[in-house]
Amino acid sequence: AASMNFRGVGGIDMTTPRGYNGAYTGDLRSLVHHIAGRMAPNKPVFLVGNSLGANILTKYLGEEGLAGTLPTCVSGAASLGNPLIINSSLVKFPFSVLMALGIKKIYLENWKSVNAMKHSYHQHALRKSLLSPTIATFDDSAAPIFARNDPFYPYGFKIGYKDGESYWFDASSFRLVRHISVPFLNLTAQDDFLVSKPSRNKLGYCLANPNVMIVETRCGGHLGWQEAPPDTAFGASSWADTATADFFDAVMKSNTESFGVPVGDKTAKTMESVCLGETAVTSVAECFDQEMQQLKSGANEFTKKVLVSRL
Repeated sequence: AASMNFRGVGGIDMTTPRGYNGAYTGDLRSLVHHIAGRMAPNKPVFLVGNSLGANILTKYLGEEGLAGTLPTCVSGAASLGNPLIINSSLVKFPFSVLMALGIKKIYLENWKSVNAMKHSYHQHALRKSLLSPTIATFDDSAAPIFARNDPFYPYGFKIGYKDGESYWFDASSFRLVRHISVPFLNLTAQDDFLVSKPSRNKLGYCLANPNVMIVETRCGGHLGWQEAPPDTAFGASSWADTATADFFDAVMKSNTESFGVPVGDKTAKTMESVCLGETAVTSVAECFDQEMQQLKSGANEFTKKVLVSRL
């Protein structure tokens, strides 16, 4: 397993003058290519993204799917707590202020690297962003110096946006989710104060792609989904971890059993979500297995609905 931290996050020093943002997929692309180059033939790689990382993962998969350049070892992915649309002006007080403080804290902790570029244009945008009171005004101030990439092959590196609105549009992964070419799980919670409403507004883009399965739980908050099963001796576990693992397991079973092809070969395989409506689901693995059984039986059209778990 490999985990990627954003630039300057997780106690790792930033070594570039530009931090992370919600639109730049170049860092993730480099990591996936590095891992793919070390993989044996027909060995699968599964990707998982959380929150803003989920948005970047979705955007990356859409870009690669559109161009047909996704490494063949990437066999599936899961997106947890993805807003689908990036628009910091939708974030309300006090979270808008707290999120801005968090970003500015990262900049100040890595001031030596951030301040390495002495060009007046960069310095002006940097000072303006550090004085911004909310995450929306921070984005608008820092957008001209953000790292970005072309959305098409070879995904050339560029610098800056005209303003925050331009950045938000480019960062919103809903525009590219229809191009995802591998089985993809999009997991959200109804009581997620940060992403529930924005993601629901763009749900149609997910439904337009037969590779995307949408799962929405009644509770879980933003990346919470904590549970304490009776057979657990110490502490709580994450229901989302189990759901994601079950989804990937179902994908592997589908590839090796239903389709009779190696796990790493994704040729002409798609997924459709099972119509479960308001039915309580006791086992996520059972749900995914049901879906794969319907695919195996030759059915090619299902009613796509949001899976609601009554946990």
